[in-house]
Amino acid sequence: MKLNAFAACAALLISGSVAIAQNSEEFDPAAETSTEFAAPTSIYKPTGTVLYDNGPLVNSPGTGSGGLDESLVQNNTLGMTTLGIRNLQGTDRLADDFTVPAGGWLVNQIDFFGYQTGSPTTSTFTGLTLQIWDGPPQQPGSSVIFGDPTTNVLTNSAFFQVWRAAESTSGDTARPIMANTVGGLSLNLAAGTYWLDWSASGTLGSGPWAPPITINGQTSTGNALVSSDVGVTYAPWEDGGTLTPQGAPFIISGTLPNADVSVVKTAAAPTPLVVGSNITYTLAANNAGPGQADNVVVTDPLPANVTYVSNTCGAAFAAPTLTWTIGTLASGAGATCDVAVQVNNFGPIDNTATIATTSTDPMPGNNTSTSSLGGVPFPADVSVTLASDAPVGAIGVGTQFNYTVVGSNAGPGAAADLLFTLTLSNKVSFVSSSCGAVAAGNSVTWTVASLASGASTSCAITVAVVAPGDLLATVNVTTSTDDPNLVNNVAELVVGFVATQVPTLGNFALLLLVLLMAGATVVVIRR
Repeated sequence: MKLNAFAACAALLISGSVAIAQNSEEFDPAAETSTEFAAPTSIYKPTGTVLYDNGPLVNSPGTGSGGLDESLVQNNTLGMTTLGIRNLQGTDRLADDFTVPAGGWLVNQIDFFGYQTGSPTTSTFTGLTLQIWDGPPQQPGSSVIFGDPTTNVLTNSAFFQVWRAAESTSGDTARPIMANTVGGLSLNLAAGTYWLDWSASGTLGSGPWAPPITINGQTSTGNALVSSDVGVTYAPWEDGGTLTPQGAPFIISGTLPNADVSVVKTAAAPTPLVVGSNITYTLAANNAGPGQADNVVVTDPLPANVTYVSNTCGAAFAAPTLTWTIGTLASGAGATCDVAVQVNNFGPIDNTATIATTSTDPMPGNNTSTSSLGGVPFPADVSVTLASDAPVGAIGVGTQFNYTVVGSNAGPGAAADLLFTLTLSNKVSFVSSSCGAVAAGNSVTWTVASLASGASTSCAITVAVVAPGDLLATVNVTTSTDDPNLVNNVAELVVGFVATQVPTLGNFALLLLVLLMAGATVVVIRR
């Protein structure tokens, strides 16, 4: 009901230069007769949630026959005369508008109101046809989005427990108003202004008639349109006495539709990732409905070890968060956005995006999505030391002793696939180890699957001396993890220096030795 739109509608909706004649039932005191009130066999009962009521029908509560409400033509106080507008299927059509707010509606039922003069309180209505337009009927740019002018969609008709009469005939029971229901619609309407366009049929010769919106002290009650040529042309509905615009009462019931929005985040990245690698994230936003989702926004806080580069959807970026404003997302619709970033540091890359809407969303479980990448592994600083329990000094052939190899990881990352290699002197032979080492020639190797940051591992290698002399051993360690410090990956150890024994000399031997040395000196000087 839009009173302020009446002037515009009146100008638009009069076809050609001749206004459409209106077939209405006007109040005539001389013709009024009253029928005896009988209890109705069925009474209208509303179902569901009322989403929209186009205007009041009752203006005199409890004053009618049987203590029921009345809808009274204000003939005495305002000079109004129209009891109802004819709404006969195949000849007449009645139209009025309504506006769906942001978020949309899921319409299940629409109730229209009508009467046939002289009917009992048991409904005599047998049919109703309905069209829903996305603009004023038959105007350029308007189209039918639901229904047609011939299919009967009436699902129920029952006494509304309201009498239509005039102020001067209050208590009259000749016009029991029926609620004519079109149910089972499951019609999803997005935000916007629509027009209902309907007509009815019944078993009596009177009408059928549709009563106008009735408000005490008010002659103009809406901007309904009427057609008497089966919906070819329309004109504003006017009261016969005051010539003021009238509205048509109807009630729309249903639910505020839920919008099940979701987001899925995926990543395309090279293998392996290194610092400087580019990653493309794809954000996929969807609305599974059944209702429209309004004010949809996806937020994506980027992790610290990536740097934002660009996006394909015009999203705003204020470090560290990308904000993608989608706006309206219809039921079943979706949108995507690619976000380019560059790896700037080590460590796992976990990135979570979240979608939100101002529409009701009963399934928040799919409103977030996380992409997890292993990222660039943290480097590991592995090192090795070599020690021995060999005796100091001479080591006799056949002697056994142990080398102890200790590997450590100073981090910051864990080290993987460690390989230790101990190269022995050819003067010793491998006997055993505490770590399952394998000997091949003078090389002894063993592996450690991983070594956490700050952890160490050790291995004792038992060897036997097979020849005298210095015993040089070298150990080194490698890892598949990036290790920028290789200086401490190697260690050496020398053991087993054997001194030659000097014999004991007597006095004569010592004298002879001195003379020999002196003679040698003379010879050298003479030469």
